[in-house]
Amino acid sequence: MEKRGGATRLDSLTGLRWWAAFGVFLYHLAPSGAVGLRNQAFFLAGDSGVAFFFVLSGFVLAWSARPHVGAKQFWWRRFARIWPAHFVALLLAIPVFYSFGSWGIEGSSANWWVKPADGNVFLVSALLLQGFFVSPSYVFGGNPAAWTLSCEALFYALFPALILLVRNWNKRTVVVATALLVCFSGAVLLGIGLPAALPPVLTQLWQFLLGVLVAMGLKRGIRMALSPQLVVAGLLFLFVLSGVVATGTLGEAAKKILHPLNVFGFPVIYGLAIFALASAELAGRNSFLRSRLLVKAGEWSYAFYLVHATVLYGWRELIGVPREVTIRGVYVSSSVMGFVTFCLLFVLCVAAAGALHTWVEKPCEKKIRAWADNRYGKSGRS
Repeated sequence: MEKRGGATRLDSLTGLRWWAAFGVFLYHLAPSGAVGLRNQAFFLAGDSGVAFFFVLSGFVLAWSARPHVGAKQFWWRRFARIWPAHFVALLLAIPVFYSFGSWGIEGSSANWWVKPADGNVFLVSALLLQGFFVSPSYVFGGNPAAWTLSCEALFYALFPALILLVRNWNKRTVVVATALLVCFSGAVLLGIGLPAALPPVLTQLWQFLLGVLVAMGLKRGIRMALSPQLVVAGLLFLFVLSGVVATGTLGEAAKKILHPLNVFGFPVIYGLAIFALASAELAGRNSFLRSRLLVKAGEWSYAFYLVHATVLYGWRELIGVPREVTIRGVYVSSSVMGFVTFCLLFVLCVAAAGALHTWVEKPCEKKIRAWADNRYGKSGRS
């Protein structure tokens, strides 16, 4: 736990952010077919990591908000934080996911993820507008992982007004607002049913708002007395349970019972987990999530998230699916080759993330923030 510009950075949440990014990495392994492991449908449980990012985003912004940072300064800081790395990742993704000739056009069985090049899609992706569309060709256009950034862009646009609204709320108002948000969102998602025609920026907004309210509750002195180890164990149990359901091991009846967990439950659970871990860290409790390695991995997690799909599908396109081989007379099964490929792909993703973080994300953020702070307000980190 350290101070930055008056805000206490909660390292346990930074460490947990890495595991959320790793979960999304696992989720994309299955459809990519890059490793060809058995029962890899289990990895589909990692999809809920996206919900964690939305809740955490609202929490971090509200937790670190400072009155002296105006809207323009805030927006430029957010731009500096996400856009340069996003744009470079987009340029890397286009050759993997798009074709500029007759080879690999949409519908190819060999490279089903490759689509014809579309300048409109590229422009929408570069401007982070994907989440305002409902067509998959736009929502997942460009770098398919970047659709979440378009949701974040809307959240950032709304945040200066939102924080002015909630900044002076007392403890009781925060609790009531949180309860109403959760109840209303649950009614829409589980009771009424979510309209399929709504764009992602609207369907994910409540998760960001939940994170904001969790942070405000923490600021008002509300605490949750749970050990970090118990929180992590609970999250791991839910991940395994979701993975077992994804493989069909528990049958269709279990899927119907656990469907609300994926649609609505995980964001609420992540909100509680963030609240509990933050409470524990503020109380001085130790947690392995605060280890130097995990905190560094958490700092790289944004870049890791941006490049992992490109690495996975690029590998699949160039190398194909692992198959059994014989090396100097020794038979190596496809399962062993798949595990070796998994480890190699993970290392490649981490290496690409480290390069993007070190050479693009951090230096660009530093320069743009310095310019924005000099032009629009006081310097310092929010």
